[in-house]
Amino acid sequence: MRKVIEHPQLSPPVKFLNWQPRQVDFYSHLNKPWAQHVNYEILGKVFARSLVSSTCAALKIPTPEVTNPSNFRTRRPQLYQGIGRSRLHLSSNVGNTQGYTRVKSGKRMGNYTSKRYVRISPCGYHPNGIQMYVEAYMSGAQRDPGGRDPSDRLYGNYGFPVRENHMGIFVGVSAILHPEKWMGERDPNHDNLMVWAMENSDYTLEAVTEDFEKIRSLIDSIDDDFLGVGLAPRFLREPRYQRVRFRLPDQPLVAKDWSESGLVDACGKLASHFAPVLDEIGREY
Repeated sequence: MRKVIEHPQLSPPVKFLNWQPRQVDFYSHLNKPWAQHVNYEILGKVFARSLVSSTCAALKIPTPEVTNPSNFRTRRPQLYQGIGRSRLHLSSNVGNTQGYTRVKSGKRMGNYTSKRYVRISPCGYHPNGIQMYVEAYMSGAQRDPGGRDPSDRLYGNYGFPVRENHMGIFVGVSAILHPEKWMGERDPNHDNLMVWAMENSDYTLEAVTEDFEKIRSLIDSIDDDFLGVGLAPRFLREPRYQRVRFRLPDQPLVAKDWSESGLVDACGKLASHFAPVLDEIGREY
């Protein structure tokens, strides 16, 4: 008899209705109330549970209780929250300051994000190097407020705008081998990509490149109908990075579940394809 995988219990989209950053398209000091609201943590748990339950199903291991995912500023992988018996860790963007701006009064104010994301990565690697993720933009968003790698700009306006009173959800996988102008040495400005592992273990460049090629192979095997919902995926393929991004259907914020976006099913398909290899990479650490 075929085993039925139960969907995780998730806080409903309607909980996030009218919870909106003041500057939806930018990092801004005006977004502080949004980023420090309890809903920021609750939405992180929604995405974490979707990713973790799908990943554990793909790995055929028990699903652990998901607490708040660790924030990405943690420098040592062993401090991230591990996922059950896997060799994967869970992280997210932090609701703290992302740089500073001087306002008209001359006061220095911290800038806060307008998006929320959670990702799973193999042990041994910084999440910015290898990640399987869920990312959300709020009602009316016209653009991504900014990325951490120059290749982010190549997504352009893919998946935007987000309709009013909806949430725009993206899922995907990204592997970025090294900084854009990397010369084979540690770069203090971009030391959090795949080559970061060489600073924190006995990994060689050959070993890191081998893991990168594993992700490339998985992305190469994906076609436009992989998820069966939303927009056709956007692929970014270069010797330095291998990335695929999917835009799910807009999720109405008046809804009582996430079915209209297909969030849980999308995480399930993504995890079935990628999680076993991500776990294999983590076990080599």
